[in-house]
Parts: sequence; C-alpha cells; structure tokens
Amino acid sequence: VARLYNVLPKNGHGCVTFDSFIRAAAVFRAENPLEEKLDFIFDLFDYNMDDTLDPGEIKEMIQLARPDLPETEVNELVTSTVTDILSKSSNPRKDGRVKRQDFVEYGRQLPGIDKLLTLNLTQNLA
Repeated sequence: VARLYNVLPKNGHGCVTFDSFIRAAAVFRAENPLEEKLDFIFDLFDYNMDDTLDPGEIKEMIQLARPDLPETEVNELVTSTVTDILSKSSNPRKDGRVKRQDFVEYGRQLPGIDKLLTLNLTQNLA
C-alpha cells in the first residue's frame, strides 16, 4: 500500500485524492493497451526509480503475486525470470537489472497477461 501511495499523484497537501486513485485504477481498463498496464506495474516496483528492476524488486513482485511460495522457490523463480527476460533482450545488461523496455516486451509475451491485468471497474457498481 505504501508503494502504491508513493507512485500515485497527490494534491497540494500531499494527499492522494479519490480522483487520482480512480485515474490510476483506470489504467487497468480493458480498452487500455497492455503496454500502459505493464508500464504502471514497472513503476510500482521500481523502488529506487532508476528505470530498471533489480532482482530484489522482481522478488517483491513475485512475492506479492505468489505469497504461498517458499523462499527457495521464490529465489529460483527470480533467477529464472531475470535470466529469461535478459536472454530475450535486444540489449541485455550484464548486471542482472531489467530495463523497462525489456520488462514490457517480456510481459507482452506472457499468455493471459492482458486478462490478468484488466479490471472491469463497472461490474461491481450495480
């Protein structure tokens, strides 16, 4: 929650308004491009805002998505995910950090990712 608060726009008093919260949630509407959704997720986990994801940031992402996994499996998944993303990169980094472009391109290739990242915001209003 703290990370989400940090990336959402705030008003002049440093507060996240309902409007800015809805605008952020709207990123995940069906009609928005997958790239926009992946960019938002990238920004959410790029804690140090250096436009790359290091293995620790990817670990946070995996632990949030799969809190049921034991630590050893999480670590193996981090290693294999970073390796997979970098091996498919047109310009891989040697330091194990994943660039935004590579993250988005990798995410676009994941089966079912667009459905997973799509919210029907009006479904529960009735």
